[in-house]
Amino acid sequence: MRKETVHLLKQVDAVGVWGNHDIALCFDPDESVRKRYGPAVIDFMGSLQPRLEIDGCLFTHVEPWLDPHKVEDLWYFDGPPDSPEKLARSFAAVPHRVMFIGHMHRWLFGTPGGVIPWRGDRQLCLDCADRYLVVLHAVWDGKCALYDTRTGELTPFGEA
Repeated sequence: MRKETVHLLKQVDAVGVWGNHDIALCFDPDESVRKRYGPAVIDFMGSLQPRLEIDGCLFTHVEPWLDPHKVEDLWYFDGPPDSPEKLARSFAAVPHRVMFIGHMHRWLFGTPGGVIPWRGDRQLCLDCADRYLVVLHAVWDGKCALYDTRTGELTPFGEA
C-alpha cells in the first residue's frame, strides 16, 4: 500500500479488515517495515480490524468460523465454502444475516440451502428474510462490490 492510496482512503473515512498479507503491517511492525512504508501507511493499517459489523452485516477476511487473530487461520484454505457442509459451518458460527468474506480471490454466493450460481456477473437483490454468505473477488485484481443495506442490492464491479 502506498501513502497516496492511504490519503484517498482517509479522505472517505474508509474502514476495513486485515487479511493474511496485511497482518504484518497491522501489529507492531518492525523498523524495516516502518521505514519502507512510512507513518501514514502504518497508521492506517493499524486501524484495520479483525472483523467489522455494519448494519447487521459481518465483514471478515476469512470464513466466520475461523479466528482472524490467528495467523494460521488467516492462511487457512480448504477450498471455497461451496458445499452444504462448508456453508453450514459459517452460518452456524455467527448470527449475522449477511456475511462478506474475501481470501479466495473469486466470487461465490451462498445461502443455508447451498451455492447459488453467480460469478460477479450481475447485480443481486438479497431478501431481508434470508441469510447469505458472499465471497468477494480480489480488489487487487480490479474486482469489488457495493452492498446497499437499505435495498439489499449487491452490485459487483470489474469484469466477471
